[in-house]
Amino acid sequence: MTDGEQVRAARVALDGLRRREREVFTLVVWAGLDYAAAGEALGIPVGTVRSRLSRARERLRKLAEAELRAARRRERSAAVAVRAGGPVPAAGGRGPVPVRESRPVPERRSAPRPYLRQVPPSRSNPEKQA
Repeated sequence: MTDGEQVRAARVALDGLRRREREVFTLVVWAGLDYAAAGEALGIPVGTVRSRLSRARERLRKLAEAELRAARRRERSAAVAVRAGGPVPAAGGRGPVPVRESRPVPERRSAPRPYLRQVPPSRSNPEKQA
């Protein structure tokens, strides 16, 4: 496996994470926030950050392994096809993508959660009370 194939597998696996898991993973692993800061940014308790991060890491590991296995299978089938003199599968291991009719996009039920939560101004400020 080349580095490029491993990076591709990681990207596919990241796309497979649930939104909540991906948010926590992004803030803690990529942005380098500690658990408390990530919890504050998302408006969730630290324990929830830890459990979501644990689930995200486990799920990411499984998804990446599955993608790497699929890539190896595609490589083997391409090598067999070359030796047999048959057609070589496309780069993604799939044929042409069929065109589907577009369907209406469902309306969002709630606003997307921002990565950084706005903190309301303090009510104890005497200048604001006037």
